[in-house]
Amino acid sequence: MLVGLIAAILLFFLIGLDGFFVAAQAEASAGDRPYCIGTAEPKNAGVYLPVTKIEDLSFRHMFNSRGLTEEPGHIGVHHAVMQLAGPPGFLNWSYRVFGFVPEVINREYFSHEETKYLAPQLPCTPVKHFVKSLMLF
Repeated sequence: MLVGLIAAILLFFLIGLDGFFVAAQAEASAGDRPYCIGTAEPKNAGVYLPVTKIEDLSFRHMFNSRGLTEEPGHIGVHHAVMQLAGPPGFLNWSYRVFGFVPEVINREYFSHEETKYLAPQLPCTPVKHFVKSLMLF
């Protein structure tokens, strides 16, 4: 029984169905606010890729180690970042809580006008119900 459950969970993650869970969490976190999501570029810390399909929100695509950027004291990448129209502005996908949280790296830097350029640069425009526009695979 336990082996079957473990196998089912592994299969769930391996074929990318966990992306549907992340998509549902995005909808819940955004409510009626427009939003979009970018995922971390594995080889270039601080760069986010556009999410175009549900599979992009899966563990296989989002799980990356954090890296340093060229900015002193600036740590790059989250697994995924949601940009919201309105406060708090950005949310980070957390595998610890399996949800989007307002704990975005470097927020204390980009909350000031002179360092606003340190905010995550997402290759998308917030729209209502963003995940509903995504392809499956």
